[in-house]
Amino acid sequence: MALTLTACKLLTQHHADPETEHMAKHERTFTGDFDEVVRAIHRGVLSGSSSASFEDSSDLNVGDVRCSTMVFERYSMVGANRLSLTVTEASRVSCTVGCV
Repeated sequence: MALTLTACKLLTQHHADPETEHMAKHERTFTGDFDEVVRAIHRGVLSGSSSASFEDSSDLNVGDVRCSTMVFERYSMVGANRLSLTVTEASRVSCTVGCV
């Protein structure tokens, strides 16, 4: 099943000017098991930083489309602030013969 993964992270500096804030964005399309990828991302983010935390998630199934959004945070010692990471995974389930 083809999956599309989008990860966005708001990059800011402590007391940053809104004009200097920007977002890092990574998008990738690949083939894999939807639930396995969600679990792997969850484990990977939380094991990648001692200050990382899972904040919330939302899962949506509409017709043959699945979507999962996860929000993580971690504390930045350098910036003395918290950083947010939002990961959205979307997939369209393969259609059987006769599916429109």
